[in-house]
Amino acid sequence: MIELLTAVTSYLGAGGFGTVGTDLFSGAMPEHPAQPCTAVCQTGGPADAGDPLRTPQITVMHRRKSQRDAISFVSSLHAYLTQGNGFARLGDRLDGRFESAAEPGVAGYDARNLVVYQGQYTFVTTTRTV
Repeated sequence: MIELLTAVTSYLGAGGFGTVGTDLFSGAMPEHPAQPCTAVCQTGGPADAGDPLRTPQITVMHRRKSQRDAISFVSSLHAYLTQGNGFARLGDRLDGRFESAAEPGVAGYDARNLVVYQGQYTFVTTTRTV
């Protein structure tokens, strides 16, 4: 699953949704930077690139002071992940498509009272034929 999280995080960075290691992370939402901050986390199922039957689920979380800016960000991110039937080539070994498992919405507030939004996605892996 770490390979998938890293690949999705890099994919989002390439799409303009942050800089990996600065405000875009995989595995968990760090305490700093306070905002804006985005994290890609595992929420279910293992992912093996060679097994097209696996359907791992990930959650993308975004923390920001402005609720309006957070909504705009996660809406754009959601559109990016699900465009073109959600197909994505993630690095050299992972191909598949993102399917929305839940509409993006408020997950809650952190200890600093910053809003945390999340979107949940299933990544259906496919076999690369190249």
